[in-house]
Amino acid sequence: MSNILDLLASELDSLTVDRRGLDDRDLILLGDTHWAIVAVSFYELISKNGFLSSPDGAWEEIGHVWETNYISALRNKNLPQLLGLARNFFRNELSAGIVSHLLNRNQSGIDHESLNGKIICDLVACAKKYPEVQFSQLEIPCIGNPYGLVVGHHLIVPDAPRHFSHAKKIIQLIQDIEFPRILEIGAGYGGVLYMLQSLIGNKKFQYVICDLECVLLIALYFLQGCKTIRNWDRRISLVCDPGDLDNPEIAEADIVLIPASMSEVISRNRYDLIYNANSFSEMSPDTLKHYFDFINAIVPKYIFLMANTLESYAFDRPMTRLADFPISEDYKVSEWCYAPWISGAGKSKEVVYERKK
Repeated sequence: MSNILDLLASELDSLTVDRRGLDDRDLILLGDTHWAIVAVSFYELISKNGFLSSPDGAWEEIGHVWETNYISALRNKNLPQLLGLARNFFRNELSAGIVSHLLNRNQSGIDHESLNGKIICDLVACAKKYPEVQFSQLEIPCIGNPYGLVVGHHLIVPDAPRHFSHAKKIIQLIQDIEFPRILEIGAGYGGVLYMLQSLIGNKKFQYVICDLECVLLIALYFLQGCKTIRNWDRRISLVCDPGDLDNPEIAEADIVLIPASMSEVISRNRYDLIYNANSFSEMSPDTLKHYFDFINAIVPKYIFLMANTLESYAFDRPMTRLADFPISEDYKVSEWCYAPWISGAGKSKEVVYERKK
């Protein structure tokens, strides 16, 4: 039995939901004021140059949630408001679509009645897949005022067990590639990349994230904070114009963040693995086809997906089923399982597609 299962069995009665910091707080990180300056400059530049995406599918509804405070702070260059939102992104509207909240959030920001049980289910699922996993490996830095399940002195946030499991799967798939290049489409705040970096050590790799511009800025905030706190020896670049990728200082960074509005430039490069969890199912059919057009042109060795299999809805918008994804016939299913996580249990599969020889 793994350490996690042992501890869960012995401490089940004492497990609690983290209630510290339920009110907004200003956890000031070295460099986060610089992030805010970069964020407003980035938003102004891409708006001026016509590179601001119009979210569709479920993300159209999420975009409406951002308008009042987040988009307003970016447009008006309101740095204090922007920093207040970023420093608490787990607990405010910035979390919409990027943190798997459990049922409805109450006024304190957390559904206390269901949080414990569902994160425990994720922990058990993770421990069964990877018996060697430790609680310390599932923790993230305290960036964005996170909340979750407290076990001893460990805080486990929603999605952390899934992020760990997916990072382990990516590492397994790329282990024999000397310098792997990974593309994640729709990365949220960057939780899978954080877990991958924690597990992969000093192995050289490049990780490219393509996402909606407003989500990309949250990922930049989180990943820059992780780089500082964990002393990562990784360069992070933010693409502000398609021409930026002609600059080796930007294009050859270890972590490259590319706005969805410039997704066409992704096809300039080769990737060994392309990864997406959930958001392909949340896109409109036209946007999904757009992404698969260049995925099928790039022809990576692996495509690793977690996707919806049933007719269902997200934010009152219909989700696209995995069976309707336009995956090229150049690929075969090499492995799959039903997704046991809170963000997809009962309706999603995890599938690895491998390019045919």
